[in-house]
Amino acid sequence: MGGLKDEMIARQLFSLDDLKNSMLFQSTPGGAAIGYPNISRPGMLFAALGGEKRQPYPSEKNFFSQNPSVSGMATEDGRVTLNPYSPLSMQEKQYVAVNEALRNLLNQTPLNFPLTPAQSGYLSGTNYANAPDHARKATILARILSGDPGAQTPTQEQLNALGDVLRQRR
Repeated sequence: MGGLKDEMIARQLFSLDDLKNSMLFQSTPGGAAIGYPNISRPGMLFAALGGEKRQPYPSEKNFFSQNPSVSGMATEDGRVTLNPYSPLSMQEKQYVAVNEALRNLLNQTPLNFPLTPAQSGYLSGTNYANAPDHARKATILARILSGDPGAQTPTQEQLNALGDVLRQRR
């Protein structure tokens, strides 16, 4: 995502004052937009979400070694672990960490919005093909926040749900 679309999403999630007063929300490179949430400072957003990283356990390391395309995961202990075998850059891994930190937060949040046909179609080609409905919705919200194009085009209802969760973290 980029430019005008990012600005529209950011404006829908947060008031203009929120955007101007928050260090988490910076202009995207090129300055064409107000900015996508934390596009330039994923580490700060990770901390604001209450994210905590840990090294992968041996079983997770084994899984990661066999699945290098899985960049990280929200773990059952409420932390985030990243795949040491992932070919992503350090900055890309920071976005993955943001994505996974939000998923941890969403584990205790009811998600009462539908996925779009495009989102459902996208997820059917991923590890979320047969995942529970809540996990599918959580991954879409996390992808919206981290700027992952796999979120497809979010609906207003999805943006409202994400905004509600983020406002609760302030």
